[in-house]
Amino acid sequence: MKIVNVHIYGYGKWKDQSWELSEDGVQLFFGENESGKSTFMSFIKAILFGFPKKSDNQYIPVDTDSYGGTIKLLSEQFGEVVVERVKGRKVSGEVTVYFHDGTSGGEEELAKVLDDIDQTTFQGIFHFDLDGLNGIDKMTPEELNQFLYDTGLGGGQSISAIEKKINVDMEKLYKPRGKKTEMNLLLKEMEGKERDIHQWEERIDRYEELTSLIKQKEENIKDNKNQQAVLQERIKKMEKYEMIVPLAKAWEEKRLQLLEEKEIQDFPENGLERMDRFEERLLEKKSNLRDGKVKEKLLREKYEALTEHSPDIIHRAKEYISEYELYSHRQKELNDFRVEKDHLTKRMESMERDWNGSSIVSFMEIPFQPFMKNKLYHIKERDLVENQEERAVQRDLERVNKNINELMGQIKENNLDLLADEEILQLEEKLSKVKGKQQLLDEKATLVEQLQYMQKQHRIMRQRDKQTEYIFFILTIVFTGLAIFVLPEIILALSIVLLSILSCGMGIQKRLASKKWDKEMKRDASILKEKIKKIEDIISSNNMEEGEQLNKILFYQREKQLNQQQLKYQLGELYIKKGNLEEDLEIIRKNRGEISIELSEWCTQFSLPQDEDYLYYEGLLDTLEEWNKIHEQREQIQAKMDRMERIQHEFSNKVKELIRELKPTILEDQTLQRSIELLIQFLNEVERTERRRSSVQEQISNCKETISKFQVEIEDIMGEMEELLRKAAVSSLEDYRKKGAANERYQRLQGEYKQLWLQMKLIIRNEEELSQTVPLLLDGELKPIYELSNLKGQLIELDTANEETYKDLAAIKKELSVLVEDGTYEEVLQEFTQMKEELNSLGKKWAVLSISKHIIQEVKRMYEQEKQPAVIKEAEVLFSSMTNGEYRKLFAPLGEERFILERHDGVRFDPAQLSRGTCELLYLAFRFALAKKFPKKEAFPLVMDEALVNIDRSRRKQVLKLVEDISQYRQVLFFTCHNHIRKEMNGNLLTLPESGVLPRL
Repeated sequence: MKIVNVHIYGYGKWKDQSWELSEDGVQLFFGENESGKSTFMSFIKAILFGFPKKSDNQYIPVDTDSYGGTIKLLSEQFGEVVVERVKGRKVSGEVTVYFHDGTSGGEEELAKVLDDIDQTTFQGIFHFDLDGLNGIDKMTPEELNQFLYDTGLGGGQSISAIEKKINVDMEKLYKPRGKKTEMNLLLKEMEGKERDIHQWEERIDRYEELTSLIKQKEENIKDNKNQQAVLQERIKKMEKYEMIVPLAKAWEEKRLQLLEEKEIQDFPENGLERMDRFEERLLEKKSNLRDGKVKEKLLREKYEALTEHSPDIIHRAKEYISEYELYSHRQKELNDFRVEKDHLTKRMESMERDWNGSSIVSFMEIPFQPFMKNKLYHIKERDLVENQEERAVQRDLERVNKNINELMGQIKENNLDLLADEEILQLEEKLSKVKGKQQLLDEKATLVEQLQYMQKQHRIMRQRDKQTEYIFFILTIVFTGLAIFVLPEIILALSIVLLSILSCGMGIQKRLASKKWDKEMKRDASILKEKIKKIEDIISSNNMEEGEQLNKILFYQREKQLNQQQLKYQLGELYIKKGNLEEDLEIIRKNRGEISIELSEWCTQFSLPQDEDYLYYEGLLDTLEEWNKIHEQREQIQAKMDRMERIQHEFSNKVKELIRELKPTILEDQTLQRSIELLIQFLNEVERTERRRSSVQEQISNCKETISKFQVEIEDIMGEMEELLRKAAVSSLEDYRKKGAANERYQRLQGEYKQLWLQMKLIIRNEEELSQTVPLLLDGELKPIYELSNLKGQLIELDTANEETYKDLAAIKKELSVLVEDGTYEEVLQEFTQMKEELNSLGKKWAVLSISKHIIQEVKRMYEQEKQPAVIKEAEVLFSSMTNGEYRKLFAPLGEERFILERHDGVRFDPAQLSRGTCELLYLAFRFALAKKFPKKEAFPLVMDEALVNIDRSRRKQVLKLVEDISQYRQVLFFTCHNHIRKEMNGNLLTLPESGVLPRL
């Protein structure tokens, strides 16, 4: 499985960023501190396994609402897969997996794609960083051995930490001889509660007897309270009866008086008051009717004295007055237009004066068009591009010359250290006489390794040359096709053809240089083969002695020769690059000359001055564009002024004509404003007259309505009075008043009778009870005062009995409290039961921990027997390679959870006896071995973050070579901020920007 594309919508500092990752080699991410490396690694984990929790750093973006992104994976099983995760209802986000056949899925499908690898497995096996190495130099020997053992087991310290925590938790719960653990303390408390239960069983009989007595006394008190409640209820009733006795007597007196009076049935209710009000209103309305008729006569005389004007003249006057405001507004606009026109004219003249120093005659004579600016911009952009390219080529040329000088100096220095070929042959012949067999074998192995390295470099260079030739061939075809079929201008077409020829020439030159280097490599390889043959001949003769010093000299000379060959090859490459840059520079300068000719033709076409810079032409065109806009604006203003002056003149003539109709004696030469003032005076006068006429007319109408209203009201009042006489069955007003006095007297007695009954009902609310009680009180059969005295005596007797019962109850409860001062028997039993349940719960917890401990031990035993040997064997090979064969064996004694290393000379070490750098190499060997032996269908990518910072250069070189070998069958993402590591590692370089700079890659 490989990551081929990363697209971040928004995560931490990254916003809408994309990276394309190569399928081959190491993916090397290089960037300074705070350039976003940690954010990038966290993003990969977040998309594959879920966003961080709120307690962790969630990398919420600041300047965008988008949160999440996509990762494109290349899987052997599923093909091309895109995983997208965005913000959702869950903290981990909403994930969608898109497959190449158009289907999609969620978390379940993602788990299948990842082969059920979770975040813990990824962090422990496939992710390397400094956090795994921090504090390694401060560990004790036992801690270091345990750390490396856990690394080989699962990539970290999680299993040992879990096992240690389980032991601590078990000891907190229970120890066989412990005193302060939870279960030991609880057992001791249960023994005390068991003793309390035995004591309670001895005094339980007396407790039940006292409880029965308390219940009997409480029932007696309850019965007495019920009797007291009944007595108090009867006392309240008798007190009410005593209160209504005087009211009953007064009620009986009023009842007898009503029997003596005769009730009047046919007299209207409130008849006397109503008749008095009708008489007062009748007199008032008759007086108002007389006043209204006099007022109507006077208003009619006043209305006839007012005159009326012509409606047409009034309408015209109003229209001209309202239009005068528009006239004033138009006059003001006209003045503003004149001022604006003058201002625009001065601006145009000022703009022309600013350019009088040049060869321009007049702006009116220049045929300005908007497309002129586009043409100038196009010429300028091309010139700027060519200028930038020229500066870039010059900088590259200077850098190449500098590199050539440096290489030539290095070649001269190496020549001083190199021996002549004859001297080397003499040393080899001398060495062949004194070498031992083992040394000759080592020398042969070295020469074979050099020969293989040269052949490998030869293959790489051949492959690179083929790619370069293919690129130059494609560029030649593309440029030629553009020149023939696409570009319409002959100059650009010729430029493209020249570039095509140049590309073809550079490809041929590159091929010749490659053949020359190929010839040199074959010659060097032939020399190495001859040396190998000589050594084999010497070994076969079996006549050898030691020659360590000569061997070192020859080895040094061979390394210098190889270095010299590489420097010469690099020097040849730089000379080729220098020639290409010089040809590019010549083409760029030729293109700039053609651009200058095109600019001159443009100036001639539009009558503009020659030999000026781009700022001059841009300023001139901006000024011409602004001048033409101002000229057009001035013409529009002049047209508006002509139209408005015509409208103003027509309005003035209409007003003067109306004034002559109203007042012929007015002079002809008066101003328009004076004419409008006369019209306003005329309208004010007309308006005042109309208001007076309307007011008088309204007053007349009101008077008529008032008179009619008074007449109707008088008739209504007289009708109401006759209706009252009819209802009272009398014919005169005097008889009506006598009958009314008798009716009022009867109604007063009846009201007092009803009021007394209501007062008694407020005391005794039950109507039936009140009806039965009043006759008994009036006849003397019921005497409340005697009943009250008897009931109060009975209540006092019950109070005395209750006091005695309360005293007995208090004594019994006091005796009972002595028995239960340590809690009731039920409470003690309940506490003992709760303790048993708590003990059972703690026992279950201890059993779970014990089973977990047994399972972990069983897993570790299975790992030691089944998986650990393969991991250790692989780690042994890797560690030996990283240390250049210094340490050759690595093994773990079964059941001891530690490692032992054996050096090439047979001496054995514990990891604690190694240096920190060597310990880190051993850690990396275990991590690489564990990832390689991890049993999954697909090779999961490795993520390495600054895992080599404490390793010296020679061993780091071995580790980097191992990482490059691993990248051939498993993708490796390597993150670093160290420039020397970037230079030493071969891979696909992805440079992250500095803080605050976010280019799209």
